[in-house]
Amino acid sequence: MSSGSPRDLRRVRVVEAAGLCFSEKSIKAATMDEIAKMAGVSKPILYRFFDSKDLLVDAVISEALESWLSRTDSAEAEAGRAVVDRIVARVRAAVTFATEKPILRSLLGREPELRVTHGSRFFGAREAALARTHELLEEGVATGELASDIDVNATSRVIEVLTHGLVQSVLGQHVIRPTDGFMESALAILRVGLQR
Repeated sequence: MSSGSPRDLRRVRVVEAAGLCFSEKSIKAATMDEIAKMAGVSKPILYRFFDSKDLLVDAVISEALESWLSRTDSAEAEAGRAVVDRIVARVRAAVTFATEKPILRSLLGREPELRVTHGSRFFGAREAALARTHELLEEGVATGELASDIDVNATSRVIEVLTHGLVQSVLGQHVIRPTDGFMESALAILRVGLQR
């Protein structure tokens, strides 16, 4: 996100501070004064970057979603060549990222109205992740790693639902509470189900 210039670095600090403030208090309760203080910038500097709290919320959401997609892409790249390993790495990275990014807890839990006001952004990120899973499944079928009769569309959606359920569970927003090995057990089932 940053090219390294002082201005860009300050903007990054403002977005990060806003994400922390929003997650600690709520978007409504967090003030621009608190965000400026947490970012280590003056309020006039904050307003040079963002004319309003709404624009700052947009930036926080955009950064979180871009980082999430980047993290899953990086995990896939590091997972090796096997399609199943790359899919499992993407799911694991998505769930881990959600636990590490405090703003996601707020966005997905305490601030459900954001799914309405920023629904197109969430939908776009979800569709990008779904498309990548679909591509991986098609690759696995083409190379013979996955069974040729797999329903790629349905399987892509099942993996999306599994990922969403795991995220909701680890964030404590699901009826199933995670236990030790919860995510690894789900990923093992996914791995076995996908392998030829």
